[in-house]
Amino acid sequence: MDKQLQEIASIINNYNKRTEIKINGYGASHLPISYEACLSSAKSIKLAFKFYKDGSKFGFMDVDKTLTDLHKIKGNFLNSIDLINELPLAVKLPTNHFEMKKKLGFKEDNTISIVEHFKDCLQDFNKVYDLLVKSVKDEDFKKSKINKRVLAVIKESAVIWRVVLNRKTPKYINRGKADDEFTNYLSSILKTFDLEPDIDNAYRNYVKWKEGKL
Repeated sequence: MDKQLQEIASIINNYNKRTEIKINGYGASHLPISYEACLSSAKSIKLAFKFYKDGSKFGFMDVDKTLTDLHKIKGNFLNSIDLINELPLAVKLPTNHFEMKKKLGFKEDNTISIVEHFKDCLQDFNKVYDLLVKSVKDEDFKKSKINKRVLAVIKESAVIWRVVLNRKTPKYINRGKADDEFTNYLSSILKTFDLEPDIDNAYRNYVKWKEGKL
């Protein structure tokens, strides 16, 4: 099993305990969750890091860099088409063309060669390039110097703290410092991703993002 997942699951399990809660004014108990549930939560944190670390989930994006990268991709696609056009006929029309189509799952009535099919796919990028550029420009993305990877981990870890472990939403105490137990929890998880930021400041950034103040 993934060592990092095991580490995160163990951290979550360390804060997994019986807690007293109130439902409609009546007392009740929240029982500790299973290790399997801890492991599931660990997976959700790792997925959040994977998919949200670029910041776009939070409304942050370096628009100029993204547009430049899209332009580079378009250039590479066009260069690939030129290279395909220069390939020898023996490559563009191989004798095993129909066998190749069968292996790739193409329809038998597709008469163009595999290489020509590939070229057509590259040319399709031109059809969507302008739409991609427009969509990036139209979105109201903000620039931010905060560490998006840290924000991604904290966001998901905070949700698990509240929803899965049924802990109270951390409140700032001692001149703005978050609760020590929650701070240690976040710090431990962040370290599994080789991230060691100023936890108090990182959590404040998360709260500001939630409130739309970043």
